[in-house]
Amino acid sequence: MDKDFILNCIHFCDQVIVNRNNNNSTIVNIFDTINARNFPALRPMLTIFCNVAGKERGSYRIEVRIKDCDGSEAIGVATGPLEIKLDGGEANFIANFLNVIFKKGGKYPVEIKIDSKTLDNKEYFLIVKEGM
Repeated sequence: MDKDFILNCIHFCDQVIVNRNNNNSTIVNIFDTINARNFPALRPMLTIFCNVAGKERGSYRIEVRIKDCDGSEAIGVATGPLEIKLDGGEANFIANFLNVIFKKGGKYPVEIKIDSKTLDNKEYFLIVKEGM
């Protein structure tokens, strides 16, 4: 666990639109549960929006990983740069996943790492269940 960073928010959504003029983000269709008609279930597009506060300014590497129900295997991984521009500043990271396959219903853990260190010890889950 790294105490130099704080995850201010995490949202599971369909899409994030970033305004080019002011860098504000619009989060489209926030959810915590995916209802599937049957399994395996394909999610063509899934976005995870994270806002992270950093103790010190700098360039970091962030990784967002969706694991299978038992937490043993990654079914989706997104990585990229995280720029904290000021000491105590914040940065957004938008992780886009395409064609994620959920083999069965259950809780799918989401893990966030910065520079290979787990961000915090909280558990974040994406719930997938049968039903429409």
